[in-house]
Amino acid sequence: MDRLPPELLSLILESVDSPTYSDKERQTDLTSFSLVSRSLRGPAQGLLFARPTIRNAGRAFLLLRTLEHTDSHELASAVRAFSFTTATTQDNAHPGITTSILALTTPSSLTLGSRLFDATHGDAVEDLRATLRARSDVQAFSFGFHQPTNVHGRIYEFLLAWPGLKSLALSAFDLQLAYPALSRPIPPPPTYNLVELTLVDVYIKPLPPLSLSWFLGGTTTSLRSLTLHGVTFNDEEDSAQTDLLFPILPSHLLHITHLSLHNLTWLEPSAYSSPCRIAQILPLCPALRSLSLADKVYDRLVLGAGLDDFPLPATMQELEVVGRTLFWKVGLSAVVERDQGALRRVVLVGPTANMLGVKEVAEVCARKGVGFKTRFAP
Repeated sequence: MDRLPPELLSLILESVDSPTYSDKERQTDLTSFSLVSRSLRGPAQGLLFARPTIRNAGRAFLLLRTLEHTDSHELASAVRAFSFTTATTQDNAHPGITTSILALTTPSSLTLGSRLFDATHGDAVEDLRATLRARSDVQAFSFGFHQPTNVHGRIYEFLLAWPGLKSLALSAFDLQLAYPALSRPIPPPPTYNLVELTLVDVYIKPLPPLSLSWFLGGTTTSLRSLTLHGVTFNDEEDSAQTDLLFPILPSHLLHITHLSLHNLTWLEPSAYSSPCRIAQILPLCPALRSLSLADKVYDRLVLGAGLDDFPLPATMQELEVVGRTLFWKVGLSAVVERDQGALRRVVLVGPTANMLGVKEVAEVCARKGVGFKTRFAP
C-alpha cells in the first residue's frame, strides 16, 4: 500500500468521502483506512476530522480528548465543518464540551441542535453563546429544534454576529419563537447575503417579532438555492402579502438556480382570492436549472393549471416530480416534448416504471435525448 502513487491514494479516499456515503459509513471506512498504512493515515485522518458529526456527549468528549492531544494540532486545523445534534432524548447534548471543541477548531460550517441550548445546562449555555457570537467567520449554519427543551435557541444573536453567512438551514422551527420577548426592541436584520436558504418543517408568519424577511437579512440577488419543505405560511392577519411566496421577492428569485417546493401549507382567511401560482413564480427565475415539486405544492399553488400552460425556463436542466400522480397532473409528457434542448434529466419520485402514463413520459424523454429515472419515495 505504501508503494501506491499519492494520486491513486487520493482518488481512493475521495470515493469514500463521497456525499453518497452516510456519515456512519464514511467515518467507519476512513477510520479503517487510517489504520492500514502510514501513507494513508495522514490523508484519511484529514478527511475524517474535516467534518465530524457528533450525536451525544460521549462522542463529543472523545473528539475533544483527541483534539487536545499534543500531536493533534493538524487534526484540529483540519476541521472545516462541525455537527452536534442529538437524535433522541437519551442522547445528551453538552454545551461545555462543544465550547471547548470550538475553542480548538475553526469550522466555517456549523450544524447544531436546540438541546445544546437547554437552560438546564446553566452557565455552560451562556459560554457557548458567547463563543458562537465571537465566530464572525461562520459561512454555513444549520439549526434544528428538538423537543423537549426549555428554549428555542435564540439563534438571532448568532446570525447578527455572522456577516459572512452564505448558507442558512432551519428545521422543525417556529420563527416567532426565535426571539424571546415581545417587549424587547427588535434588532435590525443581519447584514449577510445568503446564497442558500433551506427551511424544513418551519412555521412562518409575516408579522413581528421576527418574520422570514428578518432572517433573509441583506439578501437580494445573491440567492442561488431555495428549498421549502413542509413550510406553513400563516397570513391570517394580512392575506395581501401572499401574492407570491412571501416574503420571497422577485429580486430573490432573479438568480435562483435550484428551487425545491414540497408540502407547503397556507393558513388564510376564506376570502383569500389571490393564489400563488407556479406560473407566477417560474417566469421570475430566468436562471433556474433545477426544479423539484411535490403533490401538496401543486394542489395549493397551481389549483388545476398544469405546467403545460407555460414553458419551463430556457435554462432548466433537471426536473424532479415527487408524488405518485403529480407527473400526470402537470402534463409532464407535454412539458418534455416542448423543451427547447436545455433539459437533461427527469426524475419521478413515487411512481413505478409500469404505472399508467410513466411509459409515455419515458418514451418522450428517450426521443428528446433527456435522461429519465424513477425511484421510490423515501
